[in-house]
Amino acid sequence: MIPITKFDVIFISYDEDNADENWVDLKSKCPWAKRVHGVYGSDAAHKAAAAESDTERFITVDADTIVEDEFFNTHLDEKISEDPEIVVSWSSKNYMNGLVYGNGSLKCWTKTFVNNMKTHECSNSPGNRVEFCFEKGYKQSNKILSTTYPNGSPRQAFRSGFREGVKMCLDQGARIKPENLNDQIFWKNMIRLLVWCSIGRDVENGIWAIYGARLGCHMINLDDNWDYINVRDFEYLNKLWYEKISLKYESYTSQYICTKTGYGWHENKVLEDISSLGYDLRELLGLKVADIEPEQCEFFRSVFINPNRIERNEV
Repeated sequence: MIPITKFDVIFISYDEDNADENWVDLKSKCPWAKRVHGVYGSDAAHKAAAAESDTERFITVDADTIVEDEFFNTHLDEKISEDPEIVVSWSSKNYMNGLVYGNGSLKCWTKTFVNNMKTHECSNSPGNRVEFCFEKGYKQSNKILSTTYPNGSPRQAFRSGFREGVKMCLDQGARIKPENLNDQIFWKNMIRLLVWCSIGRDVENGIWAIYGARLGCHMINLDDNWDYINVRDFEYLNKLWYEKISLKYESYTSQYICTKTGYGWHENKVLEDISSLGYDLRELLGLKVADIEPEQCEFFRSVFINPNRIERNEV
């Protein structure tokens, strides 16, 4: 068994509002960590991380993720460590909605794997256009060793929700006909989709993640002219936010404060639109999204049992 501390740790950030804070936290736990910042494109950012690493096998930490101390006591099986074609992904827990899966997860790559892969903006196959996990050799672990906080601002929360609202509606990375949605979505992804669209009103910026997830789900299923691969492009999503979303709610976004006791009139406006999107998702797509009160969201997270990740690639 090889200690995780034998590998370089690379922190990957783009424009996340809580990136600097999370970077300070990581450096306090892992003084040898390095940072790659502002590289456009997910494939390119990971190749930049590989170039930054002095070890063949290295760990990546997403900018919105806090690593648990326990992770640095983790060991990797020597057979896995020596195989250049294997990537390991440890589950991360989402602070806003309690989901546990690959979103925001810690990943252990090899420079060989990353430099040979073609994903996202470099993809040459449907499955890899918006995800890493369909790459051959990608192994998943159910062990929770980090927490992801994609709610550093309304924009960041909206973007995280929108991306997952789209990606959870795909089948192996490909678009599904709306009439086949309930039958064809992988059942674990259906659970994740419904949770993203329903849970989080009790945490800061959580309603933006719910709004984003519902809007993303709505667009990929009910707008035939929208190209879903835009979900991989952070600049496209920033443009969507600044030119359409934040202008629509300008007075709201400048004064946002989340409390468990209630919402002011600014908050009520976005909640009305969340409710309207939910009506369409239920009536037009048959999705059982729910408008859940803040106290109920807190209760849900305390009792919800996550489905394990895909069994066929577990380690």
